[in-house]
Amino acid sequence: MMRVLMALSASVLVAACSHNSPPVQDAEIVRPASSTSLMTRYSVSVEAALPDLRVSREEASSFRSDGRGETVMFVYLENLPAGVADLSDAHGSESRTLMVGMQPMRGGDGRITYDIHLAFQDDVHARPFGLEESPRLVVAEGETATVHLGQEAGDIYSRLAIDLTSHTVSD
Repeated sequence: MMRVLMALSASVLVAACSHNSPPVQDAEIVRPASSTSLMTRYSVSVEAALPDLRVSREEASSFRSDGRGETVMFVYLENLPAGVADLSDAHGSESRTLMVGMQPMRGGDGRITYDIHLAFQDDVHARPFGLEESPRLVVAEGETATVHLGQEAGDIYSRLAIDLTSHTVSD
């Protein structure tokens, strides 16, 4: 009799601990979100023909950002003749450092917005190339966004080109 009660108790305990769950549909499975960021490739170049002087500089590389616009990548083009960014200084001997900031942001629609920041390192309030506002570019992810700024006065000219493209990468 004792064996029968123990067997019944054990089977009741096993039945209480095991239950049949309804099958889980794929949509209900919660997986941790994978962390992604933006890999942005850029090229920044300056070309100028000033009186008795030719200038050509280029910097190209890449950087990773969170895609929320919290990262600004700065490129410093050092010792440029002041006339490169303002032809009214084309005959001057002063040199300046041009800061080019690139700030990518990923939108929910698959588009990337780039805010471009241009300033002189010694005067962040001065606007090179006569800009009133910072350029803002919007392109689809994977496409190239381009800024071309230039000044021409006959044989004297200066040009700035910035090319940007971003792709999502997994961390």
